Amino acid sequence: MGIQHTLKAAIDAGATGVSVYCISCVNSKTFNPEHALEHWGADATFSEIARRSKCSRCKRQASSAAPNWPTIDNRAGAPTDIPQGWENAEYDNPSRLPPRGRQIE
Repeated sequence: MGIQHTLKAAIDAGATGVSVYCISCVNSKTFNPEHALEHWGADATFSEIARRSKCSRCKRQASSAAPNWPTIDNRAGAPTDIPQGWENAEYDNPSRLPPRGRQIE
């Protein structure tokens, strides 16, 4: 069985928080691990976090949520150090974004 891509598993793997994104107004918000665990619970997946979140600016449902992985050398814009097994995790809210590989019509 593979990695369970839950909030707790991401934090245990080194995530420094969670970012929630809105494609409608290009807004995003970052939450620290403690707040994220309190708000969504340890077993929440990132798709669930996106489905359960609303944009604070436009009030639409969030498009995606993703763990914040630390950068390799702590510089802004530096590559992130994504732990093995998290490369293909699902972060999108399927009700707001089409499945990957499907074109928007």
